[in-house]
Amino acid sequence: MPKAKQYAFFISGSCVMLASTLSSFGIATVTPALLQRFDAMRHYTLTSVMSSVGMLLFLPIVGKLTDTVGRKPMLLIGSIIAAVTSLATGFAPNFEVFIVMRLLITVGTTFCMPIPSATLPFIFERSKLPQLMGIQGSFLALGTFFGSTIAGFLSDMGVAWMACAYPGIVILIASLIMVYLCPDIPRKPLPSIDISGIILLFLIIGPLSYVSSFSSQLGWGSTQIITMLVVMVAALIVFLFVEKRSKSPIVDLSLFKNRVFTGAMICVFSLVVYQTTMRIYAPLVIQRGLGMQAAASGSILLPRSVLNIVCPAFCGAWIAKNHKARLWKGIAITGLLVAAGNLIMSFITLSSTLMVFFIGLGLTGVAESFKQASLVTTVQNSLTAENMGSGISLNSMMGTLGATVSTCIYGLIFDNIAPDVSVTENLLSASNVVHIISALTGVIALVAAFLFIRPQKRGAEEDAKAAA
Repeated sequence: MPKAKQYAFFISGSCVMLASTLSSFGIATVTPALLQRFDAMRHYTLTSVMSSVGMLLFLPIVGKLTDTVGRKPMLLIGSIIAAVTSLATGFAPNFEVFIVMRLLITVGTTFCMPIPSATLPFIFERSKLPQLMGIQGSFLALGTFFGSTIAGFLSDMGVAWMACAYPGIVILIASLIMVYLCPDIPRKPLPSIDISGIILLFLIIGPLSYVSSFSSQLGWGSTQIITMLVVMVAALIVFLFVEKRSKSPIVDLSLFKNRVFTGAMICVFSLVVYQTTMRIYAPLVIQRGLGMQAAASGSILLPRSVLNIVCPAFCGAWIAKNHKARLWKGIAITGLLVAAGNLIMSFITLSSTLMVFFIGLGLTGVAESFKQASLVTTVQNSLTAENMGSGISLNSMMGTLGATVSTCIYGLIFDNIAPDVSVTENLLSASNVVHIISALTGVIALVAAFLFIRPQKRGAEEDAKAAA
């Protein structure tokens, strides 16, 4: 493929990822206004549940179809769904239509988002991937930074529907360009559909999303929460048993025979956990614990966001100079910085200032830059042409799963240590505990990078056989 087409595909794919992030953050910003129009604010939590269910359920399905049906059909289907439902969300006449459209937006973006990362290894040299993935990370950071801002501006202008609609249109245009440029990539024969696996996956993801969203309201001892936990655990046990014996599993567990892929999935999961602390509990502590204004709590992410926009390309360039030796080091540095940043924020007292959060979260911004340049590239390098789509989709699923599980765990911790967040001492204690746990997840990623991903002469042939 000529270089002009290579980079046109890369930029189009980056725009798809940017627009997907703009969509998720933008819709989250205007959702309260739309729900008030329907007199449905009591269902606010349900909107996040539907989003999580859509992503977690469809990511493995999309991965399987990408490797069998092909990338072009998935891009076409996903982008059309995203564009139509994004427009329909803003003009939804009632809550029922809104919640269905919200779910379908997630389905549409889920069809499209893994494909840029799953295709780049086929059109670029592997040595260039760290820098390219770093640049894609900057696009994602831009979407995070501007998604809420643009949506808030459009909502204040009285055109909230536009905040929902424009990312879907961008996804459609960028995906059509990708369809035109996408190279032919080897595909597996279309297998039989693993209906039992899909049903069991839904019985795992549905209860997990419900628990993560409603446990704080209903209480962990409530009948609904206990029932959901029992259903989830039972479904998980049956799912593992069935998938190991399925000829065409919805989640290809054989990928975990590859040592590098297994280590990367541990890192993907653990390096997302701390973000729940950053998004939910840090603002709570600043406002309720330290008695500062909401504007102050909103400002703590500014240094992190700027670093996460600027640094990925430089981190990627450093790794690309010797990617075989530096990929695992990039992941190890990520874990180290996540651990250090959260450790700094685990000693909050009544006399603490915002500078503690600026420094701690700033370190995680640099960490994200190394992560974006090294982790997905490591996953790509551990996969073959035949399972690239499944592996990249599973990578995205593990990240979403880490965020969902951490919400449950941290919710349980907060409910026990600080059942009443108005008691400042308990609130600060709970915050310090979750930051310590987040620091430990960074250490887990560092250790996993050293044990599983660091190049080892022994086991290289085994990894190659497992990948084949």
